[in-house]
Amino acid sequence: MKYSLHVTLLSMLLLQGCSAKTLYYYDGDEKRILTPESTFKQRSSESVHYYKDENGVLMGVSNRIIMKTSTGSNLETLLKTHNLTMGEKLGSSMYVLITPSADMTLDIANTLTKEDGVVFAHPDFIKEVSPR
Repeated sequence: MKYSLHVTLLSMLLLQGCSAKTLYYYDGDEKRILTPESTFKQRSSESVHYYKDENGVLMGVSNRIIMKTSTGSNLETLLKTHNLTMGEKLGSSMYVLITPSADMTLDIANTLTKEDGVVFAHPDFIKEVSPR
């Protein structure tokens, strides 16, 4: 009985590990893999999830996305389709968008990247700056 319980638990853990979601963002046309860090911080009123990129750089992700659109794209449709709100306008076609939660930011940014009319979309990464 003990043996079958251990085998069942081990099988469940292995299956869970195999179905783990790969976290990434797009840097231009390149997919950059992220590894979750155990660090989770509350920054003012927003949650921030921390990841390390392929080079070991610690990067925070909140509920903010930076997106640039091409001429003629329908911003209102993008906002409505992805349940986003306008944060601020950074230029004639560049925006900070707000997601419902930090948990959704990577997925929404990656989905936006594939939309017609979107030049790029990525989280508004939080990085520590060290003095030179």
